[in-house]
This record gives sequence, C-alpha cells and structure tokens, in this order.
Amino acid sequence: MPVLQVSGDFVTQEPGFYDENGTALTFFYYRNCDRASDIFLDSVGVGEQARREINRSTYSATANLVVADSVPQNTPLRFEISVTRIGGKSFGYRTRMLNAADDICYATYDSVAVCMDMTGPTPIPLPDDVRDQLGNYML
Repeated sequence: MPVLQVSGDFVTQEPGFYDENGTALTFFYYRNCDRASDIFLDSVGVGEQARREINRSTYSATANLVVADSVPQNTPLRFEISVTRIGGKSFGYRTRMLNAADDICYATYDSVAVCMDMTGPTPIPLPDDVRDQLGNYML
C-alpha cells in the first residue's frame, strides 16, 4: 500500500494530553494526527510551505477520528498517510497512528481537504502538480 511514513518525533508529551493514569485523551489523537497530516500536506504541495510561498493551501472540510486503542504516555509512535480519493477541488486522505515498535494501530483519522487559493480564500481545482503528488499515495 503506498503510504507516506511519518516519524512521531513531533508527538507532544504535554501533561494536558493525558489523564491521571498516563493514558492519552481524545485531543491527543486529533492534535498528533493533524501534525502528521501537516507533514503530508507539505509534501504534496498544499501545506504551510505552499501557503507562505504561493498562497495555496487546504481547508479541512471533514474529519473523522476512530480511536482503536489507548496510547500510554511516552509510547513511540509513527504515522502512515495515504490518499483515499482525488476529486476536482478536494481529496480524501487517511492518517493512521501506529505503535512504532509493533505496528498496533491506535487511531485512524480520515479527512477531506479542499484545495484553496488563500488570497480569496476560495476553492480552486487541484493543480496538476498536486494531483500528481497525491497519486503517489493513492490506496
């Protein structure tokens, strides 16, 4: 399966992301899947770098998180990101949060991103270069 592998080195271990037993709270999953998604969006040309350089970015139209298992504090994580759909102005992608040691899947985060001209901001057709990059990770 074509996926972008993202290291979990950026994962936050802040106290507010865990309960008193050291188990991740819901916001932990959203925040860290978003951070992994940011790396993916940069790699396909619609992330923060493109927003700064050419006023092109994305708007998250939908996001659906399914938590499959609890993450204990200080667990090494990695993320796999793949594209589930490529449309005219939007695309779907899936981020999987995995245990870096044994590949247990902790969460799956599905999102639909709309390509935006940030000067408007208005939706625009997916540029050919973005479409080509997305195709590299299509399920």
